[in-house]
Amino acid sequence: MKTTSFQPPRGTPPVSPWLIRHGQQVLLAFAAAVAAVLVTTFVVTRLQETERRAWEQLSYAQSLAAQGRNQDAAKTVDALLATRRTGTETVQALLLKSDLLLRERKKDEALAAAREALRQAVSTEYKSLSSLSVARALEEDGRAAEACDAYGRFVKEFPDHFLVPRAYAQQARLMASLGRLPEARANWEKLITLYPSSLWAADAKESLEDLKPPSPPAK
Repeated sequence: MKTTSFQPPRGTPPVSPWLIRHGQQVLLAFAAAVAAVLVTTFVVTRLQETERRAWEQLSYAQSLAAQGRNQDAAKTVDALLATRRTGTETVQALLLKSDLLLRERKKDEALAAAREALRQAVSTEYKSLSSLSVARALEEDGRAAEACDAYGRFVKEFPDHFLVPRAYAQQARLMASLGRLPEARANWEKLITLYPSSLWAADAKESLEDLKPPSPPAK
């Protein structure tokens, strides 16, 4: 009886001899690729879950702080920072931590948190807020000259920020406390000229009035 070899149906592409010889390696490589995709999907999902959890913790901490529950807010912030070392939510958490520490009069720690927020800040929005937080922490710590310089840097780096008039007001007040009266006067005048309708303009006018020498007694 005559035997015939198997012939693939017409139109079927021939199997590559290389694929026949290396079929096992190809399958292993394919399996590895599938595993890599699955691992990546798992990691991304976990990261998204961690990020969502961090934002929830931050929102909860802010709510606690608004209620005056500073210690509970601080514990929540510390729990967040223990799991999230970088990212936008971390910067916000550090800024909140700095504020909470100032409320507790822990000035050195508050300054350290503000500086770390500034170091990590990427966007202009968070850089500006972190810069202002550093200036405030320096001021609260009684480091008037450094705080004065920090407010000046804030104005120079973020001239369009809505808190620039506040920075002018704080810097002028610090200048006056340091005896730098001409600079303080110039700052208050600039504040009144550039931001006449701001909350700080009226205070600036009063401060300028206080700088005027007393009128001579009437004869």
